[in-house]
Parts: sequence; C-alpha cells; structure tokens
Amino acid sequence: MRRVVVLLSALWVVLHLWLPMVFGLNQEGLYLLEARGGLEDPGNALLDWNPRDVTPCNWTGVACTFASGEFVVTAIDLGNLNLAGPFPASLCRLPHLSFLSLASNYINSSLSSSFLSPCSSLIHLDLSQNLLVGPVPSVLPSLPLLRHLDLAGNNFSGPIPPSFAFFPALEVLSLTSNLLNGSIPSFLGNLTSLRQLNLSYNPFAAGPIPPSIANLTELETLWLADCSLVGKIPPTLGHLSNLVDLDLSRNYLTGGIPESLSSLKSVVQIELYQNSLSGRLPSDLSNLTALRRFDASINSLSDRSQKTFFPCPSSKTSTFIKTSSMVLFHPPPPRPPTCWNSASSKTNSRVHSLPASAPFRDSWSWTFPTTTSPEKSQEESAVATCCRSSSSSTTVSPEASHLASANAGLSDASASAITSFPARCPL
Repeated sequence: MRRVVVLLSALWVVLHLWLPMVFGLNQEGLYLLEARGGLEDPGNALLDWNPRDVTPCNWTGVACTFASGEFVVTAIDLGNLNLAGPFPASLCRLPHLSFLSLASNYINSSLSSSFLSPCSSLIHLDLSQNLLVGPVPSVLPSLPLLRHLDLAGNNFSGPIPPSFAFFPALEVLSLTSNLLNGSIPSFLGNLTSLRQLNLSYNPFAAGPIPPSIANLTELETLWLADCSLVGKIPPTLGHLSNLVDLDLSRNYLTGGIPESLSSLKSVVQIELYQNSLSGRLPSDLSNLTALRRFDASINSLSDRSQKTFFPCPSSKTSTFIKTSSMVLFHPPPPRPPTCWNSASSKTNSRVHSLPASAPFRDSWSWTFPTTTSPEKSQEESAVATCCRSSSSSTTVSPEASHLASANAGLSDASASAITSFPARCPL
C-alpha cells in the first residue's frame, strides 16, 4: 500500500511538471496572460499566474466551473489589487465569463463598446472606483444576461446613453460619482426589474425627478443625492412599496414632503437634507415601523410644534432622526433600554459637527430643547407624562454638560440638553 502511495505521488509530480510542456496552458489561460501583460502590477498580486500551469483555475482572482467535461473560467475578481493600465479587453474573450470585477484599482482608459461586446455571458460587471474616462459604453444593454452594473467612482462623462432604456433584466445600476451631464432621463423608468438605482453625485443639468421612476416597483434603493434636482418630490414615489433606502439630499427640491412617503412600509432610511423643502413633516410617518434614519435638516420645514410621532424601534436597533442643526447618532449599547427615539429641536439651523471623541456618541441619549417658552413648557409636560406612563424615572444624561460646551456656538434656541424618554413620546 505504501508503494502505491509513493507511485501515485511520483506520478502527480511528473504530470504537474511535464503536462504543460506537452499540452501547454489552455486557451483561457493564454487570454488571462494577455490581460496581465497589459497591466502594471507593482505589488505582484498576480505572481502566481504561471504559464507552465495546464489551466488558470488556481490563479489569484480566477474561479472555474466544471462544464462539458472540462473546467472553464466563469469568474474573475481582481478588485483592490493595485493594478493599473487600460481595460484588459482580452478578458471578454473568455466565453463562459459571468462575473468580472476590477473594482478599486487604477484602470485608466476609456471603455470602448468593442471591448465589451464579446462579454455576452456577463451577469455581474463591477468596474467601480477606477480612473475610467469617456462616455458610458452604449453597448452594455446588448449583454443579454447582465444583472449587475457598477461603474461608480470613475470619470465617465456625457449623458446616460439612450440605449440604457433597453436593458432586458438589469437589477442594479450604479453610476454614482462620475461626471455625467444632461438630465436624468425618464426612460430609466422602463427598467422595471431594477432593485437599485444609484445616480448620486453627478453634475446633471437641473431637472425634476422623473415621474417614471415610480414605475420601478421592485426598487429597494434609490440614490439621487446631489443630482441638481429641482421641483417637487413626486407623490408617486410612495408607490415604491419595496423601497428600503431613499436619498434625495443635496438638491434644490421645493414644496412639501409628500404624505405618500408614509406608505413606504419597508423604508429604513430617508435622506432629504439640504434642499428647500417647506411645510410640516407628514403626520403619518409614525406608520413607518422599519424606519431607522430620517434626515430632513437644512430645509425650510416648520418647527416641532406639530408634535409628529415616530415609531419605536426594536430594542436591538438604533434610530437617527434629524430635522435641525444637531447631528446625533447613537448606536445600541450593550444593554439597550426597552425602546427609544432620537430627535432634535429646531429646523433651518446651521449644522454643528460634534467631536468624534465626544463620550456620548456611544451612549443612548436624546436631544431635547431647553427653551422656556410657554409652548415649550407644554411639550415638556407632554413628554414627562408620556415617559411616566412607560418608565419609573427619567434622568438627565451625565454627558449633558459635555454637550452644552459643544453647543456653545449655537443660538439659545438651538441649544439642547440630553434627556432620555421611552417610545412614542412626541418629538
């Protein structure tokens, strides 16, 4: 038995050393070596891409699947390997390639349609956080299986191509942080299979939120921050029943916050800060039981006399609610109270950044105004009544004095103390 083991081991060594000399590296390996030859690899991340191997299936970033009696390359993940150079077009000559990521490198060419058109098996394409330039390739919708497209964090310019109206089954489209111009096209409403639409931080021409976005009923993430949006928030956004994350911040939106947003039963985060919104918060926001973060600061919203009620989150989560100058986020402590909310007093005040070392950043606390107006006294009484109904005592946080010194630059109307109160106390 021992002799058999020795013979098998010797045979493996012979095959490993001599088969490449007899048969050579397969064609897919040659395509990969061609791709590596066009890239700078200062960290030798691809050092194990050995031309003496029979297949590339054990190389860094390469994954294979057994099909039709052989191993074929189906996935390449070369993300964050400090690679530089033009897009390696030979990768698209791999006939079974379904996953390609070159994210977080220094790929620095334009992206020609002729480079990508052979990638007919691609399902997932991630070229985010590179240095790609030029127009967004109009050929991408012709890739019939493409589900995930991430081109964020590059220097693509020009408009979103009209051909993007014809993706057959795209689920994720991220073009965040590029140099795209033109307006946000209404034809994006044709992509009814989308679950994520991320267009934030592009210098688009001023224009409204396309009402057709409401057609994307599968949408879970909608990021349109800093997109030069003007006009009102379409009430039809309330039809996006699967929406989890809505970001319309840093635009020029006017009018009120639509009551229809209270229909977003799945939403966890709503970002509306730094617009020109007016009026009151929708009274039915208390229906959003999944909501964990709401930020409508730096707008023209009315003050908190409306006594909007927010829902109580679970005891193992944290909620951030911001409608004023103060920024307080409180993650859960080791032993959280039964439930809690966070809120701040006034709208339309300047943002006041708190130091990262502030000790109360890791505690559970709530901001509450210290103004002494009759209206304020009534609100305090209402809170005290609410708190007594759910808690034996309500104590002032020991960090209040630290916050008072941090708020020294704020007006008296914006100064706040920190107190704790249970769920569904008026904000």
